Amino acid sequence: MHVPTKSTDMPSAILKRGFTMLEVLVTLVILMFGLLGLAGLIVKGQKNAFDAYQQQFALSLANDMAEKIKANPAGVTTYTATSLSNMAGSSSWSASGAGRAAADLLDWHTTLRGAKEQLVTGSSSSNAGGILSARGCIELIGAIVEQTYRVSVAWEGKNSSAALPESQGTGITNSSACGNGLTHRRVVSLDVTLIS
Repeated sequence: MHVPTKSTDMPSAILKRGFTMLEVLVTLVILMFGLLGLAGLIVKGQKNAFDAYQQQFALSLANDMAEKIKANPAGVTTYTATSLSNMAGSSSWSASGAGRAAADLLDWHTTLRGAKEQLVTGSSSSNAGGILSARGCIELIGAIVEQTYRVSVAWEGKNSSAALPESQGTGITNSSACGNGLTHRRVVSLDVTLIS
């Protein structure tokens, strides 16, 4: 009877056990590329979720202002004629009419900037609750039998998209600063119709 004494004498099935170092390295490289792709997908998903949140918040702010316009028909012309920069510090507003409209606009502007929520760090604070580079616009777009106002909120998105044209059918122009040709700018608009 022959007893194997060298590795060359052993059958090949017994010698081929386990993985070679090369197989392990190839597996690790394939796994690494898969994990890198997954990480990129997670980052893209977070950016898209942030854009969706901002769009929902902008639509909510536009809807809030549209409801305020409907609730205050006596001060409706003030919504399009008032400059927000002239309203800071004023406290002589009435409960209805033009005074109420000015208060609504100031509140809307404060919310758009994020000043209602503050992030306090040590002795300083910063706005934490707004939309990125948000602008609010209200314009009269039809006034023959009924008055139609367009309430728009524009902001800066995280992801690039096609640039907004000069007027995208919303009546908003680049010169009005409530939306422009930048590829990251987003705009939501709502129309409010008041019958005289």
